[in-house]
Amino acid sequence: MNKRYLTLGGLGIAAALLISINVFSNASLRSTRFDLTEDKLYTLSPGTLAILSEAKVPVQVKYYVSPTDELPSQYKSLERDVVDRLNELEVASHWKLQFTVLHLNLENLVVTPEEEE
Repeated sequence: MNKRYLTLGGLGIAAALLISINVFSNASLRSTRFDLTEDKLYTLSPGTLAILSEAKVPVQVKYYVSPTDELPSQYKSLERDVVDRLNELEVASHWKLQFTVLHLNLENLVVTPEEEE
């Protein structure tokens, strides 16, 4: 009976240790991306990071995009790709870049005669 409690206690400690390692490693790696492409296609530009680091106030980005279900199939991942890059910039700039995603519907762009007045 004693061995059973020791085994369960050991498993509990090991699980807690693994969870805490996972949480801390994810937090530190969130701002780190490893770009293994030949031309460093996904590496943030040092110039961009330098400009953002000198910003006195947060840079506001508004990303206007059509809803995914209204996009042609070749552009279905466009919003995700852009938002991923903006998230990277936000973290790398220490939150000096802030962004908002705004979905536009075609109906929202059409001006009715009543709205013109």
